[in-house]
Amino acid sequence: MATEYVATVPAAPNRHSGVWPEEVRWTSARLATPDRLVPFAGSPQPLSPLFLAVFDQRIDPEAVLRRSW
Repeated sequence: MATEYVATVPAAPNRHSGVWPEEVRWTSARLATPDRLVPFAGSPQPLSPLFLAVFDQRIDPEAVLRRSW
């Protein structure tokens, strides 16, 4: 699920302008998304609450802690 995709279009002849001038490359990735957060927002919590985040795929816990939501 957390696969990064890379697409490459090489420089090549083009029927409209003669030649596609240069290679074009882009990447895309499906990011991990929190599937469920406990406790739910809006319910009363103690001053030091314990939160549980359930993601829709395997995650790197350290990377999640560095991210600002």
